[in-house]
Amino acid sequence: MMQAMDMSLLKYLPLALVLSGPLAAQQVQPCESGGVFPYETTALAIAEPWEANTRSFSEGQVRLTVMDTYEPALGALYLMVIFEPLDRAADFRTCVLVSNGFMGFPNMTLDGLQARELEGQGMMFLVPTTFYNPTDDEFEYGNLEVVVDRLALSVTAVRR
Repeated sequence: MMQAMDMSLLKYLPLALVLSGPLAAQQVQPCESGGVFPYETTALAIAEPWEANTRSFSEGQVRLTVMDTYEPALGALYLMVIFEPLDRAADFRTCVLVSNGFMGFPNMTLDGLQARELEGQGMMFLVPTTFYNPTDDEFEYGNLEVVVDRLALSVTAVRR
């Protein structure tokens, strides 16, 4: 006869699904969206030391910050991108959070960061990042390519 399942184990179902599935695609979400928990975007989550985990570009118009939520250990780091629009009359600054699917990244650093201007648009960044591969239970090293389009008020992110 089948036994009743312990309902307390259901709280682990979302994490199990994330870790058992294919590699997650990078997500870019507005900082103030309902899909992003407030603790991921609060100043309390800025990775320490702040000096090593924040960078400004284009005379302070584009800023990157590594955010550390501490848990889950395989995905506690996020990249916050804040930027001013090219047309200052168009909008106020934009804030987005880059994640690895529904979690963050196991490791991310701004040391070795590569940045270049995109003529008339914004900037492109290569951020050294560790990705967790749940299929093989391995860490994979690479770069997170982040394109900040200040003209279109958008940010895209892909794994490189």
